[in-house]
Amino acid sequence: MAVQQQSAQATLPEAVFWDMDGTLIDSDPYWLDAERDVVAMSGAVWSDDLPRILQGVSLTDCVRILQEHGVDMPGTEMIARMVAIVGERERAQLPWAAGVVELLTGLAQAGIPSVLVTGSPHDLAENVIAHAPAGAFVGYVSNETTPVHKPHPDPYLKAAELAGVDIERSIVIEDSLPGLESGARSGALTLAVTRYSREDTSHAGFQFASFYDYTEVSVADLTRFMEQRDRQQRLR
Repeated sequence: MAVQQQSAQATLPEAVFWDMDGTLIDSDPYWLDAERDVVAMSGAVWSDDLPRILQGVSLTDCVRILQEHGVDMPGTEMIARMVAIVGERERAQLPWAAGVVELLTGLAQAGIPSVLVTGSPHDLAENVIAHAPAGAFVGYVSNETTPVHKPHPDPYLKAAELAGVDIERSIVIEDSLPGLESGARSGALTLAVTRYSREDTSHAGFQFASFYDYTEVSVADLTRFMEQRDRQQRLR
């Protein structure tokens, strides 16, 4: 029995790395409102393809895309305005994804650290961590932490370094194509949560598996994903 327990424990993820917007919190509507605000303020015309194009991109890329779509506003001003709009709304009401607080609590109780990995600035990340279950997060990687952003793997590699874990024994949870690519390229077991995504990522090809929301996911489920991935690797 002791051997069986040790084997089961060995499949536990060493850490879980969470994207923030659209993954940990349902904040995409806040960002969409902020993006629409700067478009309207500049006198540009909102394009129906912008929600899909902007999902999961860094703030730097967001500025570039909006400027390419006619927003005549300095990048620093644009970022400051969007972050102020989103920050005010998140401080008023933090929209946790369904079931995620329970999963964070379960991970903390199992001794599995979480790291927040976001393209948003540090003050937004710190606000989320401050309201998360006690002991869930050991730190965060924000837009200011690494010189390159998703879909590059660097943000998740930095998260593994911060947590002191093996990236290949860790799990990334993401909702966007850039984020899923970043997680996959880092070497982590990458999972897609689809409920809050602006586009269908269920067949993106970067993730090991997809699920709708966290009401159907437990620590045991994350462990099973690790076991399934390990079995597939042994059969190759």
